[in-house]
Order: sequence, then structure tokens, then C-alpha cells
Amino acid sequence: MTQDPSRISSIGTAPATIAARGVSPVMPSLFSYAPTLLLLIAIAIDSKQYADTDLWGHVLFGQVMLGTGHLIRTNIYAYSAPGRPWIDHEWLTEVVMALLYNAIGIAGLQVLKLLCASAIVILLAAGLAETGASIAPQFIALAAVAIALTQQMQFRPQLFDYVFLAALIAMLARECHGRRAPLWLAVPMLALWANLHGGFFVGLAALGVYSAACAVEGLMSGARLGRALRPAVVTAAAALATLCNPWGGGEWTAVARSLRNPYTIGRISEFKPLLRTLDALHRAGMSIFPLLTMLLMLAMLIAACLLAPRREDDGLLAVAALMVAAAFAAVRNTALAALAMAVPLAYHVDLAAARLRSRTISPAGAHAASARAPAAMPLALQAVVALAALFLAIRAGVLSGRLSTAGSMPMGAVDFMTAHGLSGNVLGDYSWGGYLIWHAPPGSKVFIDSRFEMVYPPRIQRDYLDFLRGGSEASAVLAAYPTDYVMMPTDSVASRFMAAHTGWRLLYRDPVAALFARADSPAAHIAGIPVLRDKAPPSLFP
Repeated sequence: MTQDPSRISSIGTAPATIAARGVSPVMPSLFSYAPTLLLLIAIAIDSKQYADTDLWGHVLFGQVMLGTGHLIRTNIYAYSAPGRPWIDHEWLTEVVMALLYNAIGIAGLQVLKLLCASAIVILLAAGLAETGASIAPQFIALAAVAIALTQQMQFRPQLFDYVFLAALIAMLARECHGRRAPLWLAVPMLALWANLHGGFFVGLAALGVYSAACAVEGLMSGARLGRALRPAVVTAAAALATLCNPWGGGEWTAVARSLRNPYTIGRISEFKPLLRTLDALHRAGMSIFPLLTMLLMLAMLIAACLLAPRREDDGLLAVAALMVAAAFAAVRNTALAALAMAVPLAYHVDLAAARLRSRTISPAGAHAASARAPAAMPLALQAVVALAALFLAIRAGVLSGRLSTAGSMPMGAVDFMTAHGLSGNVLGDYSWGGYLIWHAPPGSKVFIDSRFEMVYPPRIQRDYLDFLRGGSEASAVLAAYPTDYVMMPTDSVASRFMAAHTGWRLLYRDPVAALFARADSPAAHIAGIPVLRDKAPPSLFP
């Protein structure tokens, strides 16, 4: 059997070819070459340490479930939709967050996030090793994923989407490149995933597309469809396993409804298309490097596939294509695209490099060069990498026990309410909803919060957006609901509308939030109001 010279690389022979000879290959791996590099990449992925606006709600909901011993099945936090059914597709993540927070505070949440980042790196490194690609493309692919993930690695249930997709990619890489993978593990994994976050459908989509690509490849090559049968059966079993959640098929319906919600797509930035978001970030002078990195990965993958087309990983390429399409549709999916592209990127870049080398040097020369390649990074250099990882962890505050917030929270306005014993129904910015549910005085309820389409019907979503625009529509919203207080960003249209409204009076204002009460309420007659501050308190979790 003659070795294909285009597949001779700086580390040796392709595992698929070696497996065909019946010989157990020794595949290059970042685990054996430089484990400290994996540590550094995990710390880099985890380096953004700030509280997402949903974090207050996630921890509080988990604490309530732990305290009561049962799920929260209705909306008990809002006066606009009291008692409305709530399918909490993130319930298990919230319980885990609450357990860790109750045990060791903020550090517990930071440990969870670091463990997720580490799991992503370990699983992807395992998948990259299955390709037999040389160390350089493996490292480049993994480092690119780290850059693409940094902005989206937040304290959110989506962390588990990234972990489980990385696990699926690792298994499918093993299946593609000549070794039988334990695909049956996808069944219990999807059952667990469905209770941690509604993003489980990403895993089902990946398995389904992989199975379809294998079937198409089998038909085109004239072979039987046996290669596609096993993943197809696993996909079907995994889909059934996702019904093992407290709401059964209702969770599927809730997730599908949220993805089709026009108010979510139109209002929330992470649901907007990738190219539009890139343009908006560039105009605002904000960093676009993570998004550009994902696009660079895509460009490199396309170029490498054109230079060195191969058929054995069509399934992985199909999964990558699906995730890239999802990323172009909604920028929140760029992390999924980067994860899906990593393994085929390393494989095809290595193939392309080997083909280019084969045009200039003989296969024997390339094999001799691979024999001289070091099996591991020198220990002294690994020590330097480990120190760099430690420095980055300290600088980023990976386990500092302190969290700044992604945006400014209305801490001054809420402190004013607490100091004066003001409680009631608060119409606040939806991104402040979780903070208000946690911190507002006892007896307070919110109009809306970031659960948005998962709890609030379209009518309430529409009324909230109408209020933000001010004018007669905002007046109609104020008249339609029993709102006691309005708390809006100081520089917003809604805040200016409230300041001009004769039926309401300003109580408190700082650079972050303005608080208003009805002019005929006792709060409107507190001595010394309005309280005007030139400086807002720093925003920290909790």
C-alpha cells in the first residue's frame, strides 16, 4: 500500500492511512506536546470576568428552588403577567449556580466558569489530536477558538452549550478519522443538556447534519449507508432523551417560540446578524477582534479545503457550515461556529501545508524532517508558559471573588428606595429586571425582565417597547398597568418623557438611573426630593 505523499506532514502519517494498515498510530497531541499551552488557552478563554445582566436572576431563581424544593412554574416576580406559566429551560444551571454561590460566594461562580473553559479546551484538544495534524495547526485552531470565545464566555447557562458542542465535535472527529467513537454518550449528554439550557437543539442539529452528510457521502461514493446509520440512530435516541425534562415537549415549544420572537430579534443585540453587528461595533469604536477571528477561521478553512480537498470529514465540514450560517444569522452563534470549525480547520490546513511542501521537497525529506521534530516542548519553555498563565489568571481576576457588571446597574436608585421604604410595582429597563428582583425592597415587582419572551406574552413585550419610545403610546402603557414607580436610564427617551409628564414626579437621578413616582403618591412628597447625584455608585455583583 503506497502512502499518499500529500498527507505526509511535519509529524508523520495520517491516522486514517495508518489505521488502514492495521497499525496503531501515534498521533501528535497538545496534551503530550505542551499541556501548559492548554492551561494558558483555558485561562485566556476565561479571562473576561464580569456579571451578565441575567446573573442576578439565575442565582436567585436557583436559591428559591433550593429553598422550596420545587421548580418555579409561574411568574411570581412581575405585576404585568402575574401567574403566567414559565418553562424555565435553564433550571438545572440555576440550581448549580445557587449551590456554588451559597457555598463559596462569587468564587464559586468563577470556579464553574473556569471549569467550563477547561473542559472546552480539553475536549477540543482531544478532537484535534484525532486528525493527526501537526502541532502548529492544532495550536493555531485552538488559539483562534479562544479568541472567538472570550466575549461570549459569560456567567450564563450558554456555557454548557459550548462544553457539550465541544464534546460532540471531539466524538465526531474520532468517528471521522478512523476510530470508532462512543457516540451513544450523546444520548445521556443531550438529556442532561436539555435541563441545563435550551441550546440543546444545537447538539441535535449537529448530529442530524453529520448523519445526513455521511448518508450523502455514502450515496456519492457508491457505498452502502451503513456509516450514516449509527449516527442517525443516535440522533433519534438523543432527540427522545431531550424530552426527559420537567416540561417534556413543552420545552421544545418554548425554545422554538423564543427563536421566532420578532421583538427579541429586533431589540436584543446578540440576535442581530453578524455583519450588521460588525459594522455597528466598528462605528462605535468597540472591539471587533473576536468576530474577525471567527471570520478569519472561515477564510482559512475555505482556502485549505480548496488547496487540499478530502472527503473523510465531510460530516464535520457540514456541521461547521451549519454553525457558520447560524453565526451570520445571529452574532450570538459565533462561538458555536468557531468551535465547529476548529477540528476541520487544523486537519485541512495541515493537508494543504503538506501538499505545498510536497511540491518543493521529496516525501522522504518531509518524513526525515518529521523525525527531527521535538516530541514535547522544552520544560523551560513550558515553565514560562505556565507563569504566563498564572500572570493572566491573576490579572484577569479569574478567582478574585469580585465581579464588575457588564453594564451599569441602578444601584443608587434602588438604594434610595430602600432608604425611604419604597416598595411597589416598578417599570424598569428590562436589562435591570434581574437586579431589581434581587435588590428592590420586599414587596416590589417588576414590569418586565430579561426572561422576556420566555415569560411575557407578545402584548406585554409590545407595550414595553411602546413605552420606551415615549409619547402618547407611553402614556397609554402607564394608564393600563398599576405601575407605582418608573426607573429608566437617565439619558433615555423614556426618562425624558417621564420628566415632562405632569402626573409623575422625579424622586432620584444620577448618571445611570432616574426614578419617578406618581405625583399623587406619598413618595412624591418626601422632603428633599428630587435627590440629584453627579456620580453613581460603582456597579458590582451582587
